[in-house]
Amino acid sequence: MKYQITFKIISFPSGKRNTFIYIKSNSGSGLDQVSSFINQIDDQKTYSEYIESIDQVLSGEIEEANLGKDDIGSYIRKEMTTIVNDNFDDSPEDQIETSELRELIDVWWAKYTEFLAKEGRSVPEM
Repeated sequence: MKYQITFKIISFPSGKRNTFIYIKSNSGSGLDQVSSFINQIDDQKTYSEYIESIDQVLSGEIEEANLGKDDIGSYIRKEMTTIVNDNFDDSPEDQIETSELRELIDVWWAKYTEFLAKEGRSVPEM
């Protein structure tokens, strides 16, 4: 994998804890928009929709897909995906190889569901 991945557990004042993924390129620059995009995948429905759409683009079934929520949007094409924060006009955008994004989402989902299980929480279906 071309990226450095860190998982952090954050404790909130309510007592609830959650885990987050942080991604950097091997050159050390942070991919904040990619990290935010992946961190919004927090239920089974979103995970399944994102993976299905990305797989359709990678297989050539569709030319592109637009995914996102919470103001983080993506423009997924076969070779490259662009991720932007739609909240700010001057927000930097990240670009990542679509196949690498697909792999990072699977890594995230495995770690996230493992974390939920250790916390005694089930995966939300939404």
